[in-house]
Amino acid sequence: MKIAEIESATASKPLSPDQARIDALKVQKAAATQRLKQERDRQKRQKAVQQLSGLNSPTSTV
Repeated sequence: MKIAEIESATASKPLSPDQARIDALKVQKAAATQRLKQERDRQKRQKAVQQLSGLNSPTSTV
């Protein structure tokens, strides 16, 4: 990391309450989006496992 990057990161002005709220909401949105994606992936995997177990189960067709 360069010295200019460190100085600019520490020399920034504190956020106004409104801007801090916006930043917090952005972080919450990103976290919710990630949890939603994980849940959808989990449900897809669960459905695939059920389909595979259905294919592997013996069926008695005469």
